Amino acid sequence: MGPGFVRAQEELPSLFDLGVSPSRAAVVVLPVPWEVSTSFRQGTAEAPLAVLRASVQVDLYDPWLGSPEVHGMAMLPVPEQVPRWNAQAREALTRGDTATVDRLAANRDALLEQLTSQLLAQDKCPVVLGGEHGASLGAIRAAAGREPLGLLQVDAHADLRPQYQGLESSHASFAARALELPGVTRLVQVGVRDLCRQEAQRAADDPRICTFYDAKRPAWRLEQVIDALPKRVWISWDIDGLQPALCPNTGTPVPGGLSWPEALTLLRLLVESGRVIVGCDLCEVVPEGGKRPPGQGWDEIVAAQLLYRLCGWMLVSRGIHRPDPLPAEESATDADSETGT
Repeated sequence: MGPGFVRAQEELPSLFDLGVSPSRAAVVVLPVPWEVSTSFRQGTAEAPLAVLRASVQVDLYDPWLGSPEVHGMAMLPVPEQVPRWNAQAREALTRGDTATVDRLAANRDALLEQLTSQLLAQDKCPVVLGGEHGASLGAIRAAAGREPLGLLQVDAHADLRPQYQGLESSHASFAARALELPGVTRLVQVGVRDLCRQEAQRAADDPRICTFYDAKRPAWRLEQVIDALPKRVWISWDIDGLQPALCPNTGTPVPGGLSWPEALTLLRLLVESGRVIVGCDLCEVVPEGGKRPPGQGWDEIVAAQLLYRLCGWMLVSRGIHRPDPLPAEESATDADSETGT
C-alpha cells in the first residue's frame, strides 16, 4: 500500500475472506482505532482488526441483496499515524491537556478527509470502521464537501453536547461537530434513549435535527425516519443503537434500541426509497475479550454482519449492484438438494 501504513496488517485475513485488493474493490473500509474520550468501558480501539477477523465467518448471500460481494470489498491497513496520535492524545488527557487532545483529533480528521477524498475521486464507496464515535468526522467532511448530504445517526445517545469533560472532540459531541461541517444539511437520529436536557433542547430548537426517540415508539415508524432524510445520506452507525443483546460489551450500553430485523429493514427501506448512501461508518464496537480470541466474540461477529449489509446496500444505492435474491421456492429447492432431502 506504500509508505504511511502499518505493515504488520499484511498477515491479517482479507475482509470477508474475499482476497480483493483495495485498488480493485468497489467498497473500501478505512480502519480508525481511535479511543481517547470513551467515558465508561474501554476497548473500541481493538474493534477494526477484531471485526476484520470476524468477517471471514460471514456467509455472503443475503435474502434481500443477493451477492453484493462480487463487486469487491476490502479494508485498507491502519494508517500508521493514527495509533501514534491516539497514544499521544491519551497521554495528554491524563494530564488534563485537552487542547492537545483536540489538536490531535483534528490531525486525524484531516488525514481521514484526505483518504476519503481519494476514494471518492476513484468512485469507490468509503466506510469508516472505528474506534469511538467521531472518528469519521474527516470522512464525512470529505463527502459533504462534494455535495450537501443528510446524516442518518443510529445511536443510543444524541451526541449533541457542545463539549464533554473539556473535549470538543469527545465521542459525546459527535453530532454537534458534524452539524458544523459545511454541506451537512440535516441530522436524523434514530434509537436515541440516553441524553441530557441540554441535548434534548438543542434537538428541539435546531430545525436541521429530527430525533426519533426510542421511548416514543411505536408512535413513529421506520418509513418516517427515511422520509426526514434528503436524497444523499451518510450513515453513522453507533453499535449501541442496537439492542444490548446484540452488543453487550459496547462502551455505553443502554436498554432498548433497534432489533436486528429492524436494523436490516431500515437499510432496505432507505435504499428502496431512492436515497443514495454516499458513505457510512460503524463505531463503538468493543470486542468480547478474555473469553475468546479477538474476532470470535459476539460483538465483533454482529458488527461484521452489519458491516456487510452496510456495504451491500450502499452498492445498491449507488447503482453498482442490483439485488438478485433467489425466489423463495428456488431457495427451498436448493436447500433440499444440498441436504439430500
